[in-house]
Amino acid sequence: MDSAITALGDFEPNGRGGGKTNGLRWLADHGFAVPPTWVIADPDVPADIMRSSLETVIRSGIRYAVRSSANVEDGGSVSYAGQFVSLLDVEGVDAVLEGAATVSRSSDTASVRSYREHQGDARPVAMSVIVQEMVTPVFSGVAFSKNPITGLSEIVVEAVPGRGDALMAGGANPDRWVHRWGDYVESPEAADTDAHVVDLVVAGTAEIASEYGSPVDVEWVYDGHQVWWVQVRSVTGLDEVTIYSRRIAKEVMPGIIKPLVWSVNVPMVNQAWVDLFTEALGDTDIAPEDLAKPFGYRAYFNMSTIGEIFTALGMPRESLEVLLGLPAGSDQPGFKPTATTFRKTPRLVGMALRKWRYAAEVERQLPSLEAEYARYVGRDLKSVSDTQLLADIGQLRRIGVRAASLNIVTPLLANVYTALLRRGLGKSGVDLESIDLMEGVDGRDSFDPNPQLDALGERIEALSGETRESIARDGYAGLPAELRVEVDRFVGRFGHFSDAGTDFSVAPWREQPDTVVTMAMDRPGRG
Repeated sequence: MDSAITALGDFEPNGRGGGKTNGLRWLADHGFAVPPTWVIADPDVPADIMRSSLETVIRSGIRYAVRSSANVEDGGSVSYAGQFVSLLDVEGVDAVLEGAATVSRSSDTASVRSYREHQGDARPVAMSVIVQEMVTPVFSGVAFSKNPITGLSEIVVEAVPGRGDALMAGGANPDRWVHRWGDYVESPEAADTDAHVVDLVVAGTAEIASEYGSPVDVEWVYDGHQVWWVQVRSVTGLDEVTIYSRRIAKEVMPGIIKPLVWSVNVPMVNQAWVDLFTEALGDTDIAPEDLAKPFGYRAYFNMSTIGEIFTALGMPRESLEVLLGLPAGSDQPGFKPTATTFRKTPRLVGMALRKWRYAAEVERQLPSLEAEYARYVGRDLKSVSDTQLLADIGQLRRIGVRAASLNIVTPLLANVYTALLRRGLGKSGVDLESIDLMEGVDGRDSFDPNPQLDALGERIEALSGETRESIARDGYAGLPAELRVEVDRFVGRFGHFSDAGTDFSVAPWREQPDTVVTMAMDRPGRG
C-alpha cells in the first residue's frame, strides 16, 4: 500500500505539494535548517490509509505543526498569506489526522472565496498539507529581504518571544529592526529579542535572498541554539511600490507650486527631463506625466521611474537609494559600471562633449528664444481664432520645453563645475567657501540683479531723510526723476523676475516697481 505521507526530502520539487512545500524543499536543498517535515499531497485519501501512513511518522510526545500548502500559496503575484488554516502544537495521530482534515477544508471558506475574487484569481485550489515537527521557540518572527512597504533594499526583521502565530495573525506588537548595507538604521529602544539572534536572522535572510534570486519573505524560529527556517516565499507587490522624493525636485522645482502653475510649467519641465534622458540613453519609454507628482503643493520626483534610468545604464537599482541619501552602513554599494554601461558609453560620451560646450549652446539659444517669445507679446487674443490659439499654445509649449532644458542643464553643470573646483582647491588646502567667485566677473550686471540693487540702495541711502521717508511711503512714485530712470532700466533687464521663481501667477517685477524699490532699500547693512 502506497503511503499518503512523504518526507520532504523525498518529495518531488514543484509537485502537487503546493507553494509552501516547494519553498521548504528549496530551503533544505540549499542547506538551510528546516525542521523534520512531511507532505500529505492529497489529504482526501481514505481515512484508514491516512491513519496508517501517519502512524509511521508521528512519534509519541512530539508536537507538530499541521500547515496548509496549496498550489496557489506563496506565488510571485499573490501569496494567500493567512487565508488558509495552520495548526500548532498538535500531538498524536488522531489530532494530526483531524488537523489535516481541518486544513483541507479551509481551502473553500467564505473568506478565501472573497480573497480570490478580490485578487482576480480563478485557478482551482489544490490543497496539500504539511506536517512539521514543532521547534520549541525562544524567539520567532518574520523577515523581509526588501522592505515590502517602500521597496527599499533593506532587511526588515520582526520578532516576538515564544511562538510567532500571534505575530502572523497581526495580534502582537513585535520588536522591529531595519538593516541597510551593514548597519541597523532602525531598532527598538528596549527589545525583548537578543541582538545576536537578529544578527543571525539578518545574515540568513540576506543569504537566502541571494540564492533565491529575488526578494524573499521568510518565517523563522530560534530554539536557543540555532535559527530554523519554516517558510520562504517571494515578496509580492513590489512592482506596485512607487517611491517619491524631493531630494532632487527641491533643487529644480523649489517651493510651493499651485495647481494652475503645475498644469502649465511641470509638463514642460518633465518633458525637458525626458528629452535629456533620451539624449543619454536612447528611447526610455518614460512618460513625462510619470516623472513627478505634486504632494502638498510641492513637487516630488518619481524615484521608481528614475530607477529605470539606472537600470538602463546597467547599474543596480540600489544606486537610486544612494542618490536618495538614505541612512546606510559600511556596505553601501558603489556605482560600478557593467557591460550595459559600457555599451551606452559612446552615447554618454557624445552627450558629455556636447554639454562641455554648453555655454556656446546657451548663447545660441537665448536670442532665439527671446525672439520667439517676443512674437507673442501684446497679442490681441480676441482677434485670434480658436484653431490658431491652440496652435500658438502648442508652439509656446515647445518653446517652453527648450527654455526648461536650459534651466535644468545650466545649474546641473554649474554644480558639476563647482564640485570639480572645490576638489581641486581642496587638494591645495583652499576652502572654496572663502572665495567670492563673482568678484571681478565681466558683465555681471547683465545677469545678476544684486549689484544694481546694491547701487540703487546706496543712492537712496544718500538722499535726505525727508526724501527717504517719501520713498518709503510712496515707493516708486516717491523717487526723484533720475532714480526712476534707474529703476526703469533695471526693470527693463530683470523685470521678468518675481518673488517666486516657479510661480507665474505671482506678478513679475515689471508690474511691481514698488517691490524693486523696497528690495533696494532693504539691502543688508541698510536701514
